[in-house]
Amino acid sequence: MRTGWLGWLAALLLAAGALSAADISGKWSGFVVIEEEGEDEPIRAAVDVEFRQSGTKLAGSIGRKGDPERVAIQNGSVSGDRISFEAMAEEVDSLMRFTLRVSGDRILGEIRGKLEDGMLVGKVTFTRE
Repeated sequence: MRTGWLGWLAALLLAAGALSAADISGKWSGFVVIEEEGEDEPIRAAVDVEFRQSGTKLAGSIGRKGDPERVAIQNGSVSGDRISFEAMAEEVDSLMRFTLRVSGDRILGEIRGKLEDGMLVGKVTFTRE
């Protein structure tokens, strides 16, 4: 009886590991929402992302939806269901850092970047196309 339970538990853990290590390569779209101090409405930017995953390495591009201009994803990595990468944009003084988590066909998380007069912090939501 004990052997059967341990075998079932091992199979469950292996299946969970396989799911969390799923390849996120492909096209995703969604929103970056930034709440600025002193503003009534948050800034909501529609974005498109294309990920290219190779093992734990992540590359690709990101840009505003409908805009042909894209910026390269830099320093990208995948660890289980966690994703992190950086990207540069005109609006910020340094690389923006994305810290995200994959949940099925959705990716949720946060973006942080340095502005001339402070920090940019926002929420990120992507859905697989």
